[in-house]
Amino acid sequence: MKKYIQITAGRGPVECARVVTLVARELLKAIPSLHMTDSEPHNRVEGCYMSVTLATDEDIPLSTISEWEGTVETAVRAIHIPTGLSVKCSDERSQSQNKVLARERLLLKLRQRNDKSVAESQSRQWCNHDNLERGNPVKKYSGPL
Repeated sequence: MKKYIQITAGRGPVECARVVTLVARELLKAIPSLHMTDSEPHNRVEGCYMSVTLATDEDIPLSTISEWEGTVETAVRAIHIPTGLSVKCSDERSQSQNKVLARERLLLKLRQRNDKSVAESQSRQWCNHDNLERGNPVKKYSGPL
């Protein structure tokens, strides 16, 4: 089973983004099979990330596809096991080039799916924020401001 590691600074200051970057670098050094699948750069500080998602390639098996018997198999199908997403690539004449393209396309699909779920989550959070009941104070302060 594939496991994702997401490190995020939330809405924290630049210091939080710097910690996200440092922790991600240390994890990438410590675990060789780990790679960055998604990142959101900090908008003001170059080289810092507000959010980083790390994963391994172990859950993306690549298999060859042969349509005719006796031909050279150059088409590749990449399947992301936890989500069930799959991509077929037969654009290039070389199987190794098709493997690279299939991985890139699969990671792009995963990013798009992740972006969609993040947008839905943020939308729900904003709706919940707007639905708060206001105007029923438990305590009142009646003093100089």
